[in-house]
Amino acid sequence: MKRFICILLAAVLCLAGCAGQSGQTVSVTFRQEGCVDVVKTIEKGAELTDIPSPVQVKGYQTVVWDRTEFSAVTEDTVVTAVMQPMQYHVRLELSGGTVTESALPVENDTFVIEYKSDYELPRVEKEGCVFDGWYSDGLYISKKGIWEYTYVETLTARWISGEREITDLVDFVVEVERGRDVVILQLTDTQIIDAGQARTMERLGNKNPLTEQGKYTNCYRYIEDVVQKTNPDLILMTGDLIYGEFDDSGKVFQGLIAYMESLGIPWAPVFGNHDNESMMGVSWQCQQLEQAENCLFKRNTLTGNGNYSIGILQDGQLIKTVFMMDSNGCTNAFKDGYGALNEAGQPLTYNTGEKIKTEIGFGADQVEWLEESCKNIDAATGGTVGKLLAFHIPISQFATGAYESGYQSDQGLSNSELYTIGEDVTAQNGDFGTKGEAFKGIHSEYGLWNILKRHNFEGVFCGHSHKNSVSILYDGIRLTFGLKAGTFDRYLESELGGTKITVSKDLFEVEHVYYNK
Repeated sequence: MKRFICILLAAVLCLAGCAGQSGQTVSVTFRQEGCVDVVKTIEKGAELTDIPSPVQVKGYQTVVWDRTEFSAVTEDTVVTAVMQPMQYHVRLELSGGTVTESALPVENDTFVIEYKSDYELPRVEKEGCVFDGWYSDGLYISKKGIWEYTYVETLTARWISGEREITDLVDFVVEVERGRDVVILQLTDTQIIDAGQARTMERLGNKNPLTEQGKYTNCYRYIEDVVQKTNPDLILMTGDLIYGEFDDSGKVFQGLIAYMESLGIPWAPVFGNHDNESMMGVSWQCQQLEQAENCLFKRNTLTGNGNYSIGILQDGQLIKTVFMMDSNGCTNAFKDGYGALNEAGQPLTYNTGEKIKTEIGFGADQVEWLEESCKNIDAATGGTVGKLLAFHIPISQFATGAYESGYQSDQGLSNSELYTIGEDVTAQNGDFGTKGEAFKGIHSEYGLWNILKRHNFEGVFCGHSHKNSVSILYDGIRLTFGLKAGTFDRYLESELGGTKITVSKDLFEVEHVYYNK
C-alpha cells in the first residue's frame, strides 16, 4: 500500500511538471539597425518556423540573420542582422591632371571603396589650373567623410584655368563705381509673425493677427528708416526672415520678398532656425528667393539651404568677398502629417526638408566648400582680398571674445551677465554694443576659425540673439551681432535698427544704425 502511494505521488508530480513546462513561453527578437524589432513568442522548447526576412538595405549586398537554427528554443533569444556592405569600383576622370597623393589605393585610375567606410579622395594637380573639386554627374562630392554614395561610378576632376574671371570665383557680383566706399547693410531677425495662421492657440500667446499695417509698424518701418540713413549698395539678411510656423500659406514670405524687391537694392538672405517651419516647404521658399530679381540667393548642393558667395567689385577688381551660409538648427522643420490644405481645400504640395539639418551648426561639406572657395580666390588674387562671413546662429568665439576682452566672467554658453560696452564695462579695441541676454545657440565649429584666420576674414556677422548687439574684435576678426530689424517676437527697445558695414579695398568699418536716433 505504501509503495502504491509513492508511485501515485510521483506520477502526479510528473504530470504537474509537464503541465508547467508546456505553459511556459520564450521570445525570439529579430533586431536590425534602423528597423523596429520583430518579436516572436513560442512555447519553451518548441521550434520557431515563422522566421521573418531581414530588410535588404541600400548599400549592402546581403543582409542575413546571425542565427538560422530554431528547432528547439529554450530561452529568450536576440537574433541580429549581419549586413555585408557593398564594394564600389570608382573610376577617376582626371581631365588632364595627375594624382599626387592618395590614401585610397588607386590602380589604373580606379579605386575600390566599401559602403559606410571612411574616405579621403585623392589629391590631384594640373599645370596652369586650380583644382575645383570632384564631381559626379554635376554633383559636388566631398573630399573626405563617410562613403554613402551608392550611385557614383565616375568622379570627374573639375579644373579652372589659372587665368580666372571674377565670375568663376564667386556666385554673385555687386559692382560699385570707383571713387567711394561701399556700404553693406545687415538686417536680422525680422521674424514676421502672422498670428492669424497660428496652428495652436497655445503657441499664439498674446500675438495679434497680422495686418498690412502691422507688418509696416512692426517691421518695414525699421528697414525703411535704416535704408534711408545708410543708402546701402547691398543688404544682408542674417536669418529668421519670418516665423515659419505662422506662415503655412507662404503669403508672409512672399510679402517680405515683395517689400525687399521694392527697395531696388541687391539683397542677400540666409535662413535662420524658424524660416523653414512653414508647411510650404524649404524647396518652395528657395524657389521664391531664387526667382526674385534683386535677390542674391543660391541653394547649392551642400548641407542646409543657402550657401553662396558675393564678390564686391570696383573698377573691375575684386575688393571684398562676402560668404553667406546656413547655420541650420531648424528643429521644427515641417514634416509630413499636418494635412495642410490650400484655399481651395486641396492638399498642399511641399518639400519635407530633406536638406534641413536640425542640429545647430555647419555640415562638414559647408566648411570644406568655404575653405576651397577661399583657396581659389586667394590663388587668383594673391591672398589680398578681405572676406566677410554672415549666418544666423553665433559661433563659440563670440563668447570667448567677450570673456577674453574682460566683459564677462566666463565663456559659458549660459552666461547671463548683461552689459553695455563702454558704459558697464570698459571698451577694448573699439568694441561696442549691448549684451541683453545670453548668447543663444552658440556652437563650436571644428576647423572653421583656422580657415577664417588663414584666409583674411575681417568680420563675422550673425543674429539669433534678439537682445544682443555686441561687436567684439577677437583674434583679429570683428564678431558682430546685428541689430534686430523690428518688434516681432522678443526685442530690446533700445537695440533696434540695422548694422552698417563700410568697405573698400583697404577699409573695413562696422557701426550700428539705430531706429529713430
